[in-house]
Amino acid sequence: MASNGDIYTYCIKLLVRNIDEPFLYEVGAEEIDRLKERLSLIEESEPDQILPKLFSFSTVNKLTVLVSVDDIQLAHFLWEKNPQPPIDEGFDEDDPDREDIHYYFRSKPHKYVQTVDEAPCAASLYFQLELGTFDESEFHPLVDADGEEVFVHLRDIVLVEFRTKILDEGFDELKKEVSD
Repeated sequence: MASNGDIYTYCIKLLVRNIDEPFLYEVGAEEIDRLKERLSLIEESEPDQILPKLFSFSTVNKLTVLVSVDDIQLAHFLWEKNPQPPIDEGFDEDDPDREDIHYYFRSKPHKYVQTVDEAPCAASLYFQLELGTFDESEFHPLVDADGEEVFVHLRDIVLVEFRTKILDEGFDELKKEVSD
């Protein structure tokens, strides 16, 4: 549990455009500070300054989340002794029912769940989203657990959740490929 000497638990509550339910994640205090700083950069940025399109953070329950800053309608930073349970509370990293990637797309109120065939596919998608260097009409190819191809329109992603374990495995495999 993210806490300050067991005094406070920290959460980020997000309202995201076109998604009916709010997102509530238990995080470390540093993640709250990072998101506050990123949201403050929007007001201070120069017109020609390019800021990342998606903000990445980690939850206490081992999810890695990317959210479109342009689609955040409200970011509420909670620090309470007993907040309402976060949506990822009770999430077990090894739970086979928790799929690898949960997508939330612009203009779609519900999530789309996908299990990827190989961890490097998830890591590659994460890197491309985090860097924000994709074209407005760019698709990212993935292979699902059944070996079927999936093309994801990157600009339409407003929030995506990854199992941190899958990303870590993918990062390790990508580093190994580069060093070989």
